[in-house]
Amino acid sequence: MYLIWAVESVDNLVYYIHMILSEKIEKIKQTRERYKVYITPLVLILGFILDILTLNRVDQVFDNVILIVHLVIVGTTILLLFGKDTKWGHRLNIIKHAQKIEYLMVFSFGALFSGSMIFFSKSASLASSWPVLLLLLILMLGTEFQRKYFQRLILQVNFYFIALFSYLIVLIPVLRRDMGPSLFIASGIVSLIAISFFFFILYVLDRRSLRRYIKKMVAGVVSIFVIFNILYFTNIIPPIPLSLKADGVYHSVYRISPTNYVGLYESTDWWNFWQKRSKVVNRSAGESIYVFSSVFAPTSLNTKIYHQWQYLDPVKNKWVDSSRIELEVSGGREGGFRGYSKKSNLKDGKWRVVIETERNQKLGRITFKIISTKESVKLEEEIL
Repeated sequence: MYLIWAVESVDNLVYYIHMILSEKIEKIKQTRERYKVYITPLVLILGFILDILTLNRVDQVFDNVILIVHLVIVGTTILLLFGKDTKWGHRLNIIKHAQKIEYLMVFSFGALFSGSMIFFSKSASLASSWPVLLLLLILMLGTEFQRKYFQRLILQVNFYFIALFSYLIVLIPVLRRDMGPSLFIASGIVSLIAISFFFFILYVLDRRSLRRYIKKMVAGVVSIFVIFNILYFTNIIPPIPLSLKADGVYHSVYRISPTNYVGLYESTDWWNFWQKRSKVVNRSAGESIYVFSSVFAPTSLNTKIYHQWQYLDPVKNKWVDSSRIELEVSGGREGGFRGYSKKSNLKDGKWRVVIETERNQKLGRITFKIISTKESVKLEEEIL
């Protein structure tokens, strides 16, 4: 009798546990369905924060491994979703896991575009490269907020090509330890070869289904390739893999060691805590003005940058070129290559120095105003 009672108690316990778990699982499903619109934005935020914390230098192995892994994940998930109705797709029961696969694909897409935006923004002058940065931001947000559109094969492949091309623009100059139009063209050719191989895999998986999409996919890839080239040769794409680490205008800059400089600058008022150095230079007669810049380049990459000095013509309200001063850049230093240019006998008024490459790709610029004065100016000292 005790045995029967024990068995019944165990059965009742199992029944109650099953009921509780079923209710919990059902509540979880209802909650997920109710708040599913917020899931992908949360994934976006987490992925973007992860990229900020992990992606640091374009020439580090770890950073490139992360991006390559995401490229592999995106490619694999596209293939899995494309083949879900094939024999091997049924064997793997892809239809059952399709939603999870889509979330994984979208997460990796978002990580790739946010990673590209991080690297591109470090190299870009906002004034000239904002179209590319805006495009990357739209792609990054779009992959998370508009997941339903990524269920379409054509968009999946086109966005995959954008991610692939964007990464190769960074990778090939780092591997070759050089930069320029020839390497950009090489990046484009390699990306076309890679996407052609991807098309071949899709063809092997399901040639009948692919025939419905192939023309539009090829047209999309070719259009993206042409647009990227237009953006590059009109200097809208920033000069990856260079990045501007710091810049400033000074009354004087001098070297105190092989790796350190000292700059003398005018500080801002105490309440202007967000800006350390004043944009107004009060100079005495005959005093030279110095512009200092620190530019990061990957290890063993040697190139040239230029300080293009310009002044604002008050009559025409137009920036006029004054001098273009060449600086050599030697890659590998964490804080970037440091150098400066100086000019004397400058007229009063608004000036700016555009930091650019040999092809006039803009890394950044600093704008300031020169005012002549006979009074002494209090200067602060800064180790650069």
